[in-house]
Amino acid sequence: MADATYLQDTVGPALTAGLASCASARPDDPVDYLAHWLLKYLAVQEKKAAASEAQVLVQKEREVLDAQEQAKVDAEAAKVHKLEEAKKVVAGCTNIPAFYEAIVKGVRENTQANNVYIALLKPVTSEEDLDAEGQPTPHDDENVDTWEEDTREPPAEGEEPLPEWVPPKIVPSIPKYSKLQYVFASEGNEWLKGKEVRSAACKASKDSSVAGGGGRETVSFQAVMERGGRVIRNVLESEPELHFFDMPMPGSFACQALLKGETDNLPEGKNFLPGGVMGILCCDTVDADGVLGDKDALTFKDLCATASTTYERLLEEARQRALEEDAFAQKLFEVDIVLPSGEAAEGEEAPPPNPEACLAPEEGDDAEKDIDALEAEITALSANLDTVNTGTGRIAVVKAAIKERVPETKASEHGRSIPDLAVGANDFEDKSLGNRVVVATAKLVSSDMTDLVETAGDFATAIQSFDIKTVTEDMLAEIETALADEPAITAETYRTLPFQARLLFALIHVAKDLSPHALRLAAKKALKDEKVKAKEAEEAAAKKAEEEAAAAAAAEGAEAPAES
Repeated sequence: MADATYLQDTVGPALTAGLASCASARPDDPVDYLAHWLLKYLAVQEKKAAASEAQVLVQKEREVLDAQEQAKVDAEAAKVHKLEEAKKVVAGCTNIPAFYEAIVKGVRENTQANNVYIALLKPVTSEEDLDAEGQPTPHDDENVDTWEEDTREPPAEGEEPLPEWVPPKIVPSIPKYSKLQYVFASEGNEWLKGKEVRSAACKASKDSSVAGGGGRETVSFQAVMERGGRVIRNVLESEPELHFFDMPMPGSFACQALLKGETDNLPEGKNFLPGGVMGILCCDTVDADGVLGDKDALTFKDLCATASTTYERLLEEARQRALEEDAFAQKLFEVDIVLPSGEAAEGEEAPPPNPEACLAPEEGDDAEKDIDALEAEITALSANLDTVNTGTGRIAVVKAAIKERVPETKASEHGRSIPDLAVGANDFEDKSLGNRVVVATAKLVSSDMTDLVETAGDFATAIQSFDIKTVTEDMLAEIETALADEPAITAETYRTLPFQARLLFALIHVAKDLSPHALRLAAKKALKDEKVKAKEAEEAAAKKAEEEAAAAAAAEGAEAPAES
């Protein structure tokens, strides 16, 4: 039974079909016919099997190709998604340091570039643009913004007045004499900050380590003038030749102009079309494997478009904060904080008393005053000086301003704090104007400022507990020394200081203004102490003289002869 099943399953179909064909054809030699038929049947089956296998292979190859194509599509979609995510992060930045971090990450993750840096476009003054003899170069900059004038005929009498003239928007001009000054560079390239590349119209700077360009075309200014970008795949083959502060820089380089958007609310309706140049965003492949290709160029351009919008917003917000801080600091320094004293006008409330009104010098020579008079004046002057440390007193007002605007820790992401004053921080590098004000303040409040990151709390406490009565001649001399180095820090140069330093300088200024009264108090105390010591010495001498006289009298009495 098993044999029959085996034969039926294996050769049965072929034999059945062959016998059916033989029965239909009725050949003279049926056995020979069946044999040939089976051979032909076998060949057909082999062809079918081969075709089926080929079809399977074709299908597998198609699936592999489809998978590879899908992988490419998925990889491209992933790149697009990663770029979009990077753009979202850049667009969502709320402060400039976060923007710098986001743009570096975005460029590195989406292109072959490794180093990223940003330069802002600024005008070059005649005084900055020195010729070979070191003399200022006259500038004839014809690149100025000019709006169309209103040339309409006035309406005839009785006609409707013309609508307000709004000049057509113009594309912002690019100063002929200008520079790109680097304000940010990714780690390892910090040496770039502060350096500048000047336009071809400027004179070549003698100090090429500070300023490049000037007198020749540069790739960076080509991007500025075109309001676009440049990608140099091999900087050694760049045209024009790529200068990088006289340093060799193999690899690829790209720069893209950071452009402003359209404006609508500027004064007198003098608005701009899009295209104003804020600066440039640059990247290169130094210390990185790879070359910037066409896709990198498109990605970089796309990322720069988002960066332009975000950077313009952040710079404007920073400008508004700077204006507010400038007004705050200027008022603190210039406006008479002390409330006036005097009689109230008829129908008005009496003004609060002037906390410093009682600091006027007393009459008479202190040297001729007795101890009681000096004690009374010391008590009154000390109490009067205390008033400047409280309420509306000038020192109290400045202290409150410092506590609010430069606290121990930041109150917000845009806030300031005492650790920002540490040596080496932005605007507070060693011996900078800001640093010198911090040094002078530390001397005034008798505090250590060697590591304000770690001792911020102590410095804040020292400022808030400062007492004008502790000022000494030596202290004032040390403060004067710290402020006197060139360029000297004075009331006239106050506005050149960083905001935090201006608040500290206001405290120094008020303290110096009130110091004569504090020194007068100290002098009175010293004079009183001298008079007390002199009185005590006089009393001691008198007492000693009395005791000696009494002793002498007693001795004399003991030596006298008895009466008879």
